[in-house]
Amino acid sequence: MVSSTEKIKYQSVKFKDEMDSRSTPEAAAAADKIIAFRSIIVHHRQYNSALLSVLDALRTVGDPPHSAMLIGAPGVGKTFMLSEIKKSYEIKRNVAVNGQGAEIDELPVAALTIPTTATVKATLQTLCARLDQMPPARMSVPALERLFFTLLEKRRVRLVVFDEAQNLRGRSTEKQEVKDLLRNVPEVTKIPMLLAGNEEALSLLPERSIYRRFRHVKLLPTRWETDGAKDFVDFATDYMKRSPFGPEVFSIFSESSNLLRLFIQTGGYPSDVSNFLVYCVTAHLAMGTERILQEHLDYARKELADNMYFRRLDGFDDAWCIPDSRLGEYRERIQVMAQSLRVA
Repeated sequence: MVSSTEKIKYQSVKFKDEMDSRSTPEAAAAADKIIAFRSIIVHHRQYNSALLSVLDALRTVGDPPHSAMLIGAPGVGKTFMLSEIKKSYEIKRNVAVNGQGAEIDELPVAALTIPTTATVKATLQTLCARLDQMPPARMSVPALERLFFTLLEKRRVRLVVFDEAQNLRGRSTEKQEVKDLLRNVPEVTKIPMLLAGNEEALSLLPERSIYRRFRHVKLLPTRWETDGAKDFVDFATDYMKRSPFGPEVFSIFSESSNLLRLFIQTGGYPSDVSNFLVYCVTAHLAMGTERILQEHLDYARKELADNMYFRRLDGFDDAWCIPDSRLGEYRERIQVMAQSLRVA
């Protein structure tokens, strides 16, 4: 006999294929709504605190200019934050005029994701290309570096961003040369730099040439409570209210017990919350129900657990198997964790 979860999975996979191929107007409209839903940015306390710290570091006057290193686990919101910081610089973007009367299209932010096989030559070639000048393949590293610095000035870049900084770990000659470039950019150009990466990027901090120039900012997932304020409840409810599907679809989360279960199951990571709710919405649409039901929660939990997406709070059982009678106990344990480990 086919279980309810298996039926939901079959219909959800079928509907997801329809959305991917946009085979019907309804599927295309649903696909657009899910894209919009995933794009929603909701600021919580930890996010706001980290964002202000990064911007404060980048705007601190110094010679060389102060820079920042943003650290956070995958899914905590680094990509969203980098996007917001970039937009904050681009708001003032304009077309300037040089001394000869020629227009200069300003590029406020030069950004690059550092690959695992980073070399200084490849890094400089990519950066020059991002600044709209493809250098000759045989150009030497010193010439590439001079060209890069010239282009930064020409395009009036005000911030240089390197993402996936953890890929610079190690002491190989190639990686050391890239780290030397990072040291030279603020010193030579007087342009602040923002590095971003996961926890492994912290291994760069003991290196004095890196550490003394960067303020370390750690982005944490949202907590259940902070100083009495219900951080996660505010975050999750705001996210659902802004949904293109309408808040009534998420009425099952009007029960605080289900919000607590969602927090326990996802650890407060925004991307995990988003993934879970997208699975729920997909199941709801595929089954043609008016709103998300309990069986849709069960399906989403199983799908994400099977795909190893969930970062359940350490030491906790499967959140959706916790009876209401024990939720008070779990809430107390979360508060203790928040005070001692600062992870909730």
